[in-house]
Amino acid sequence: ARIQYIAHRELARAVQEHEADAGYLVAIDVKTGEIIAIVNQPAYNPNNRSKLIPDQLRNRSITDMFEPGSTMKIFTVMAALESGKYTTSSLFNTNPGRYRVYNKIVSDHHNYGVIDLKTLITKSSNIASVQIAESLPKETLPMMHRRFGFGQVTESGFPGESKGILQPPKRWGPVEIATMSYGYGVTVTALQLARAYAIVANHGVSHPTSLTRINHASEGTPLISEKIVDQLFPMM
Repeated sequence: ARIQYIAHRELARAVQEHEADAGYLVAIDVKTGEIIAIVNQPAYNPNNRSKLIPDQLRNRSITDMFEPGSTMKIFTVMAALESGKYTTSSLFNTNPGRYRVYNKIVSDHHNYGVIDLKTLITKSSNIASVQIAESLPKETLPMMHRRFGFGQVTESGFPGESKGILQPPKRWGPVEIATMSYGYGVTVTALQLARAYAIVANHGVSHPTSLTRINHASEGTPLISEKIVDQLFPMM
């Protein structure tokens, strides 16, 4: 309850500071899968419903979907490392800061030149992400996303939970795979994204997500080798 209170207070402060329409915060015990805090803004006081707006009742962290953008690039990097085609010292030529995929122009915030995987993440290079996606079989990236729980509900059991959108195989064209590599053309919930990152933080081992207290953690299910995660950590 104390963690939930602190999370609520800090999220409310952040939403006000950034003049945001809404916000959500999810904290997960990576060793067990237990959700230790889940809060949303705008919120309501259940003890005072005189000014309650129905829109405030949604548990946005579990029901609302959004395009996650660059937060998905770590999964592109993991796919690259797992493929065996790339190492932490592999280089990508992102000159001149623009890259064409059929009729779509992909750009970076700046021209980063020749970069490695770490710089891909720290500078958030869309171009290097696309170059990885193009070099791998088209099913590699969407199947990596599915492996980490995107496009399907979690084990939380929350009624009305959204599963997000992961395009079906018939939609895995070159442009779709390219945009998927940097987090667009796919939608997720905050809970899904937090759960996926919790798996990475737990060295690639997944635990069922639970809204109730877990006294004894299961052994978990390895989703990716610890060696790959250990290579990823210093880049993040």
